Amino acid sequence: MRNMNWLKRNGLILALMLVPALVILLLWDRFPAEVPIHWNLKGEIDGYAPKFPGLWYGPLAMLVINVIFWLIPVLDPKKNTDSFQKTLNRIQVIFNVFFVGIMIITAAVALGYEVAVDRWVINGVLLLFALLGNYMGKIRPNYFMGIRTPWTLESEDNWVKTHRMAAKLWVGGAIVLMIINMFVSPDIFWPIMMAGVLVMVLIPAGYSLYLYKNPS
Repeated sequence: MRNMNWLKRNGLILALMLVPALVILLLWDRFPAEVPIHWNLKGEIDGYAPKFPGLWYGPLAMLVINVIFWLIPVLDPKKNTDSFQKTLNRIQVIFNVFFVGIMIITAAVALGYEVAVDRWVINGVLLLFALLGNYMGKIRPNYFMGIRTPWTLESEDNWVKTHRMAAKLWVGGAIVLMIINMFVSPDIFWPIMMAGVLVMVLIPAGYSLYLYKNPS
């Protein structure tokens, strides 16, 4: 029964994990001997690898990330993941969709299609932040995911307030960055995005310290 529940809960995730492998296997003969594996900030290819193992780096990374997600309930000292297991699963699905998208873009470029990799990756990362922000307020104290400062880990009230604030900041910040991305070139936007992401991480951390020093 436990195995059936696990399969039911992770069915979509397992299906998403199979997508890149199926694409690679079905189109294997169409891929060139060397495939792109890295791009610079201008969206230009600056790294190649043989199609084996080059095409399998993505599925391997996807497998590792999913194993980490599955181990969180076992390894987390707080043993608190049951209280937000559905949220954890949804976040795991979001990460899988993101990686599938990146791998499909990579495969399309390798097959000779013209793809604005920089734009797609930027928008994908920002959408990832917005979606994660949407669930940020539902995550409960743990040592693997969220704004893990000494102050949030010490107090559940601090954790909840910090993550509710971070949720609004991440969604709003991602939307603002998406709008800016429409008006500037990718090589100019990358530093802006890195600064924006840094702000979205540092402000919640600072807010958790403020809550610690100013308990209500």
